[in-house]
Amino acid sequence: SSGEVLATFSDFWHAEAEFPSRFGLNLREEELYFGLTFEDSWFSCESDKGEIRRLDLDSGTEEVFADGWSPSISPDGRWLAIVSAGSCYPDPETSGWVITPGSQVEVFDLSLDGFSPSYVMQPKTPPESYEDESQVLAVFWDNGGDGLLVAMGDNTVRSVGLERGVVLDEAPVVFE
Repeated sequence: SSGEVLATFSDFWHAEAEFPSRFGLNLREEELYFGLTFEDSWFSCESDKGEIRRLDLDSGTEEVFADGWSPSISPDGRWLAIVSAGSCYPDPETSGWVITPGSQVEVFDLSLDGFSPSYVMQPKTPPESYEDESQVLAVFWDNGGDGLLVAMGDNTVRSVGLERGVVLDEAPVVFE
């Protein structure tokens, strides 16, 4: 709140082509979650899917938490939602490259130990290209409610509650 720098962590940056994005601080203020993407990610499925990393603010150690991007921590600090790609496809435009369109939202319970999502939400038909309308682009917590706002490739933002069996592209549209 004061703007004072309390700590600086830089030892875990291993290559110049890594790009951190979208940081989320757990309410316990012990852990920071962030997305990591790679410059030439289109060459391999592993790097193209991106990583969600967890940084322990007490020790400075970090670890890969999950494959994905767009990490968002719930207002109460309990849940972490991310976008992930369930599949990797050959790039139709460039031989030897790959694409990994966002095909699901995974929600993790941060009060539990482990790296398995408590909820996995997918569109009715998984996207196979970056142009598919069912592609999941980003996820945010609805601070005025108790669910998620999911940006989709059809230019809609949809409201999703934490429940099993959610079909993302059938969820209520909040705005287009």
